[in-house]
Amino acid sequence: MSVFLNEFKMNTPSIPNIAIVLGSFHKKEADEMLDEARKTAAEHHLTIVEEVWIHGSIEKPLTLKRLLMRDDIDGAAALGIIERGAIKHGLVMGEVVYDAIIRLQLEFMKPIGLGILGPEILPEQMSRVCGHMLEKRSWRSQGCSKF
Repeated sequence: MSVFLNEFKMNTPSIPNIAIVLGSFHKKEADEMLDEARKTAAEHHLTIVEEVWIHGSIEKPLTLKRLLMRDDIDGAAALGIIERGAIKHGLVMGEVVYDAIIRLQLEFMKPIGLGILGPEILPEQMSRVCGHMLEKRSWRSQGCSKF
């Protein structure tokens, strides 16, 4: 268990409550991520109090902010995919979304796990990457379970 997880639990008097925000644009892959997030939360004695589905990643920061403003939510996770498009909009969107999420962590002093694949992931890579991450549980080390 990471130092971050230990610190989070020490600073939270009861069982920590978390929220998960998911993009529905890649519903199949997001469902797989959600299943794994539920397992990880249970393993670490976290209670998922909200699962919020939104269209895509650009809506995640606003949704996360609304959730983090609640006193009953101690942390959150953002799950989804930012794929490569015909133009470089995915790179710009990824940079903006990641920056906004990091700023929310600092503003509210509540952890947010980033489980957003991409930017620039190709459609043919999605199933392979999601399957590999679920099989190896490697996405945990990227912040998704560090509450």
